[in-house]
Amino acid sequence: MKELGGRIRRALSTRMGFFILAVALFWAKTLWAYNTKFNLGSTGSFSNCYLH
Repeated sequence: MKELGGRIRRALSTRMGFFILAVALFWAKTLWAYNTKFNLGSTGSFSNCYLH
């Protein structure tokens, strides 16, 4: 388990790792905002996935 944590930490300490982490966090924030602040009129999981 420590080896996995070390690998993740090393990957995130690179420029590409930091970029991927920043994009993933921005995507999660945007998805959260869309789901809590806007009503897009979608019904069902496929519609939600397609609209987001």
